[in-house]
Amino acid sequence: MTDQGKKIALIDDDDDFNVAAKRFFSTNGYPFDTFSTGEEALQAIAPDGYTHIFVDLKLPGISGLAVIKELVRTEAAETIVPISGYAQSNEALLAKKLCRVFVPKSDAFYATFIDMKTIIDADGPDWK
Repeated sequence: MTDQGKKIALIDDDDDFNVAAKRFFSTNGYPFDTFSTGEEALQAIAPDGYTHIFVDLKLPGISGLAVIKELVRTEAAETIVPISGYAQSNEALLAKKLCRVFVPKSDAFYATFIDMKTIIDADGPDWK
């Protein structure tokens, strides 16, 4: 982990979003990994391997909600954050109940990254 003590993962099937996110967070000094499917992420992510995992709810194969449930069950990260462009969907409402925070996904990637970074920077022992 960096001096900041943060290690971030993003699970999203949008390759352009993943590339832009990796560039944004790496430039800001965060170790940042991306996964294109829930299955790929669940095979690779070990318990306590990340401080923050952001999960898109609309994934091919296993759903983002199912991924979140498994990540919560295995305590894969200190903070698991659902992201979605469909913030009022049934799946998003269920994910909001499982997680402390939610990030609405914008077509303007930078706005979404700023929301994600705000959560990462604010998160700490007193925030829980």
